Amino acid sequence: MRVAVIGAGPAGLACAITLERLGIRPDVFEKGDHVGYPVPMVQVLMSLSHPGAGDQLSFLRKEFGLALRPLAALSSLVHHCGGTVRQVAGSYGYLMLRGRDEGSVERQLAGRLAAGIHFCHWAEAGALSGAYDYVVVADGSGRTARQAGVWRRRVRALSRGAVILDRFDPGAIDLYFDTAYAGHGYGILTPFDERRAMLSLHLVGREGMDRRWRLFLAREKLVCDVLSRYDLLYAGGTVSRHRIGNILLTGNAGGLVEPLFGLGLFASLVSGVLAARAVAGQGDYEEMLAVYVKRQEQFAAVRTAFNRLDQAGVARVVALLKTPFLGRLLPTGRPDVVSLVQPLLRPGVFKAGGGKACGRP
Repeated sequence: MRVAVIGAGPAGLACAITLERLGIRPDVFEKGDHVGYPVPMVQVLMSLSHPGAGDQLSFLRKEFGLALRPLAALSSLVHHCGGTVRQVAGSYGYLMLRGRDEGSVERQLAGRLAAGIHFCHWAEAGALSGAYDYVVVADGSGRTARQAGVWRRRVRALSRGAVILDRFDPGAIDLYFDTAYAGHGYGILTPFDERRAMLSLHLVGREGMDRRWRLFLAREKLVCDVLSRYDLLYAGGTVSRHRIGNILLTGNAGGLVEPLFGLGLFASLVSGVLAARAVAGQGDYEEMLAVYVKRQEQFAAVRTAFNRLDQAGVARVVALLKTPFLGRLLPTGRPDVVSLVQPLLRPGVFKAGGGKACGRP
């Protein structure tokens, strides 16, 4: 059987490794000259990504055969909103290194792949579909889905990140909610270690990053040494089908990056494994993906509702997430916090007036 995998990110590598374990040697095509982002990043694995998974690293190892080393366990969330700061302790998940550095998710997975990777090779699913029995698309974009007419764009976002030097708690992340600079987006600080961290601002839309970044740094009093900086334009969406003939869509190519906070590592890894199992005849791809697709639809509904909120409404939602009750539920994923919060975001529940806004217009 001939199988092509387009993209050597987490989804593509998870798929290729699983295919090899199932006795199928894939051809892996990667448009870049290395695995991983050109700049180092820190991403979060949190229990809320999939209810019932619990400890996600343990779940990935036991259910999907993917054993990954984290940077650190995530034991503290620090919320910054409208001048107030609240720290909530718990077992929230893990911080994972992305990029080209030793220990990144991509480097860990690539080291387990027996088949070589065809670097600097731009591959098109349609062009390969005639020469291969299956083509697994894991290129991180919705291009193939758009060409097939199955893509629906959910969010367009612009992110700016900076690698900074200071002193940090390696097991804590800082979340910043202030509509003055973030609108319906957010800022986040995620540490690599005790001395180095990634500070980033994620905006819904594409306008005003320079002004908003300066305001972000000023309002949160973030003064630090900057090692590097990058801007990233992201377009996320959902797909109506994840299999088109002999083409299977995984990760963001399959609309599996949630549009609320952009958490997509877990679903990308899982979808890569499930695509490999489907190729090997171990199940129907759409059926195996159904629970993860449903989760993305929930996040999409929450994002749509969140975008309708005014400043006071944003403040109330953030305050709700900081309550001890939800703080205790977030680490376990049981009951499902996203499902609890979703009906509270319907029009009129968090209307303007009667409360302190998160930031100023």
